[in-house]
Amino acid sequence: MEITGFFATLAGLPALAMAPLVVFVLGLLVRQPISKAAQGAVKVGMGALAMYGLSYAAITVFAPAAAGAARTIGGPMSNMTLIDVGWSNAAAVLVNPMIWVNILIFVAVNVGLIWIGVTKTLYVDFPCMWRGVWTGMIVWVVTGSYWWGTLAMMIFLITDVLLADWNAKRLQSFHEFATTASFPNSQNAAVIAAPLAWLLAHIPGIKSLNVSGEWVKEKLGFFAEPLVLGMITGTIFGLLAGFDVLRSLVVGVVAAMMFHVWPMALGVCFEGWAVFNEGMRNILVKWMKGKREVYVAVDTSVLLGHPTVGVSTTLMYPLAFLLSVFVPGIGLFPVISVQIIQWWMAHITGWTKGNVIHNLLICSVLVVLYGWAATAMAEPYTFWMQHYGVIPEAVAEAGMQVTNWDGGGDLRIFLLYKLFGLLPG
Repeated sequence: MEITGFFATLAGLPALAMAPLVVFVLGLLVRQPISKAAQGAVKVGMGALAMYGLSYAAITVFAPAAAGAARTIGGPMSNMTLIDVGWSNAAAVLVNPMIWVNILIFVAVNVGLIWIGVTKTLYVDFPCMWRGVWTGMIVWVVTGSYWWGTLAMMIFLITDVLLADWNAKRLQSFHEFATTASFPNSQNAAVIAAPLAWLLAHIPGIKSLNVSGEWVKEKLGFFAEPLVLGMITGTIFGLLAGFDVLRSLVVGVVAAMMFHVWPMALGVCFEGWAVFNEGMRNILVKWMKGKREVYVAVDTSVLLGHPTVGVSTTLMYPLAFLLSVFVPGIGLFPVISVQIIQWWMAHITGWTKGNVIHNLLICSVLVVLYGWAATAMAEPYTFWMQHYGVIPEAVAEAGMQVTNWDGGGDLRIFLLYKLFGLLPG
């Protein structure tokens, strides 16, 4: 796999210099003060650098753990040699020309769709569009065409806003959120949850199964904290790899870091992009006011505080590990990727009305589907991680590949990856 041409040259420029420069220019274009645009630019560079460093460290530790677990345990884990790098692909997205160039194209497309009445969602949460940009990057490297990648990116983001329209009132009602908001992120979970929730609600015996979320939360105590869960899952992963206790604890500390510190680095990068985000939102909302009814896109993170979401997520973690090990065809032990379960649950609970047992059953289907897709898309995922120098040389020379669930296993990205892969080279 390779990319060539003008846009490949752009992608080959020093990302930690180019991304801040682009954000600075975009900030000025949307009428932000020079000082604010400059601060945003620096934050993008700082956040990206931190994400690169943390991802590099995680791969260095997880690579031998993945190989060790496959070798030591064998059986169902013998094929689980892919390295889980969590949201490291978001770091690549936020410094790639696919977002620099195409973000304004999508703004025009989004406004046009609102104007002709196709959608109500005004998607101005630009950093959270990273899955759409990642779709474009995957298709770009598979087809060798930047413009096919651009088309794939537009298709993904358009389906984001259409699904957000469809799911908006349900989430507004269940989570008691503002009626002017919609939630484009992680809509695949809603697509899977809608028919399955209906099915479960009509099966005798299963439809009435539930457990008290408050009771579970009380019993779990501090074990429900992401930091603790990361430490526990990483340590178990190290033990499965045949490491001694101390080395396994190191794996646990690195996993805890990816659960706790890595999102902070991503947050700094998002803060930087917010300079453009806020400026463009102010311009578009003011321009659209009174002309069309709109939903303003909001990050699904705001829905994670519902108690059923937290309880269901914590209970799902061990189930996700077991499914990943014992379901044939999955090559990834999701030691970091399980974090995305929170966002899935935010959507699922809207359809199950907070039924914890139904949440777990539906999420189990998502775990298997994402596990298969992440395994299938490891090659283009690895290409971009190598392109940005996130994969240590020793790991690359060993031929090991990296992937994750969110982006690496996203179901719509997988479908577009396969569809565009049919195009003649």
